[in-house]
Amino acid sequence: MHTNVAVVSLLVCLFLLLCGCPKDGPEQGIIPVEKVSQALADKYPDARHIIFDIEGDYYVATFTNDGYPTTAWLTFQGQWVMDKVQYPFSLLPQAVTTAFWDGVYSDWEIEECFVIHRAGMETVYKIEAEKGETDMELYYSASGELMEAVQAFIN
Repeated sequence: MHTNVAVVSLLVCLFLLLCGCPKDGPEQGIIPVEKVSQALADKYPDARHIIFDIEGDYYVATFTNDGYPTTAWLTFQGQWVMDKVQYPFSLLPQAVTTAFWDGVYSDWEIEECFVIHRAGMETVYKIEAEKGETDMELYYSASGELMEAVQAFIN
C-alpha cells in the first residue's frame, strides 16, 4: 500500500516538473540567436511569457509587456523593426478616440485596438471594428486622422 502511494506521488511530482515552463524565457516556438534575445531584453526588460517564431526575414516575439499583449519584429541581426501592442480603446490618445466617435464608424462595435510602433516612422493606432458580417481595420495617426480603412477578410 505504501509503495503504491509513493509511486503515485513520484509520478505526480514528475508530471508537474515536466509540465513547468520557464517564467521569463521562451515557452514554445524557437530559441533565437543570442543577439536577438539580448536586443529584446534590452528594449523590453519587463517582457514575460516570450515566444519566438520566424516569419520571413524576421524573428517575431510574442509576449506580455507591462501587462499588455505585445508582438515585436527583429531582424536576424537583432535590430528592432516594429512592435504591435494591444491596448484597451480607453488608453488610445484622445484625438484617436474622438475621431472614431465622430467618424463614419462610430456605430460599429470595437473588437480590438493596437498601437503600432515602427523604426523611423510615426506611431499608428489600429482599431478593429465590426458591423454585422463586415470587419474593418481602421488606421489612425496620433492626431486622429483616419489614414486608412481596410476591410478585413476572415478565412
